[in-house]
Amino acid sequence: MRTSLSRVATTIVVGILVVACAPTSTPRPLATSSLPGPSGPSTPAASPPPVTTPPQISPPAADSPTNAPIAAGHQHTCAITSGGGVACWGSNVLGQLGNGTRTDSSVPVDVSGLSSVSMITAAVSHTCAVVAAGGVKCWGNNNVGGLGNGTTTEALVPVDVSGLARGVTALAAGQNHTCAVSVGGGVKCWGYNGYGQLGNGLTANSGIPVDTLGLATGVTRSPWAKTTPARSPPAAESSAGATTTLANLAPAHTPTAALPLTSWASLVASPRSLRDKTTPAC
Repeated sequence: MRTSLSRVATTIVVGILVVACAPTSTPRPLATSSLPGPSGPSTPAASPPPVTTPPQISPPAADSPTNAPIAAGHQHTCAITSGGGVACWGSNVLGQLGNGTRTDSSVPVDVSGLSSVSMITAAVSHTCAVVAAGGVKCWGNNNVGGLGNGTTTEALVPVDVSGLARGVTALAAGQNHTCAVSVGGGVKCWGYNGYGQLGNGLTANSGIPVDTLGLATGVTRSPWAKTTPARSPPAAESSAGATTTLANLAPAHTPTAALPLTSWASLVASPRSLRDKTTPAC
């Protein structure tokens, strides 16, 4: 009987020592990028979206004067009508309204004989227009050859500019001279040339178009004059998925409950040999 009790007590003590001496496992740090989430498989850590640089866009420029449907001189204004004609108003002392009179007008009056007008330009007291097929007609003051028809006589109605019956793609006027660009990109100018405005290397006026030196070809509209539609900035990319944190990935750690030591009292009544044994160091 005593031997059986001794064996039981020995077994209990050994079990207690095994539990007490067992190493406490320390949980490893959890990596947020490799552990499974609370409701699904593991989700790789989201990387930031690539930074994209939107293409550079040229700012829209104001319409070129040669494209505007309206032009103003010193004391008169002209505009292209919906029917392709031209109407002018203001001072008309030199025939700049083009209606065959010298009478000023405070309301627009039709310019005689014009149709299919695509562009207009105005100098101080004369006006020019590009008509069908790219021909040029001018009217008004002509004392320095600003009408380009080879004379210095004023014209109360439009007259043809010499040598420019077709092919003109752009037109611009200064104070008393005018320049045109042909379909091949060449430039011709006529009128006052006291400061070399015609670009032909001389300072003599010209009543007919002359070539501007060095610009026989290649003159085109600048890319800055092309209106570019505004682009919305690219939408920022967002990464899908909820934010991953240690709090929602790491399972709750519950420490192992201590075993009840209710059998120590039985050791007091155990054999002396058992009570005298030295407890091994853990």
